[in-house]
Amino acid sequence: MISNDSEINGYDHVEQVFASFSISDFTCDPDDITQMLSIEPTATSRRGAIIRNKKTGEALGLVKRNRWTLVSRGVDSKDANVHLRWLIARVALHGNVLEQVDGAGLFSVIYKSSYLYAGTGPVIASNICASIANLHAELGFDIYCTSSHVGDNSD
Repeated sequence: MISNDSEINGYDHVEQVFASFSISDFTCDPDDITQMLSIEPTATSRRGAIIRNKKTGEALGLVKRNRWTLVSRGVDSKDANVHLRWLIARVALHGNVLEQVDGAGLFSVIYKSSYLYAGTGPVIASNICASIANLHAELGFDIYCTSSHVGDNSD
């Protein structure tokens, strides 16, 4: 799943990276966004749908807001920029969908590393930040250390 860009680019401690783009708080049907973007989403949810326990089927509540999500799971890189570029290229192809559907957009980077210390997290290129801003979306991060070793960067 993860490419061999590790030691050459300083990603040897990175175990997994992927990113997602989600649109939420819109009023149209999530299928309308799928048609606008001509992309099959990774997941959607519809306001008012019943949330069920995956194992038992028990009703747990109702979905509070519409959501449309595309995830970069098939992208073969440990570089968050590669994942974000992949998402932006697909989302921006059809103009600013957020303005068209009046929804809130969020790009998220999920970053799992066996070793974390100051300066080892993802660095996002300025042109990617500009592209996200042009789409009127936000950028968030979930960063996880997968081992009990946390560095102090005193080397």
